[in-house]
Amino acid sequence: MLRGIKLEEEVAKLEELSRDIEEAIRYNREFHRRCIMASIVVGVGLGGLSCVWYARSYRKALMEHVTGFEVISPYAPSTPE
Repeated sequence: MLRGIKLEEEVAKLEELSRDIEEAIRYNREFHRRCIMASIVVGVGLGGLSCVWYARSYRKALMEHVTGFEVISPYAPSTPE
């Protein structure tokens, strides 16, 4: 009889541990899902910022390059005054 009671207690402990493990797994899945979503958002945000920064610096360099040229008329004298 004592063995039956001990066995039931052990089974109850194992069932409780099993429920705890299931809950931990559920929590970890949700946590990892949130981490993945957060990393996607951060990645897209950083990509957007780098794109904006690159586009601005590219436009700035392009404008400096373009405005550095002087348009010379073909009929202008060869030496500027």
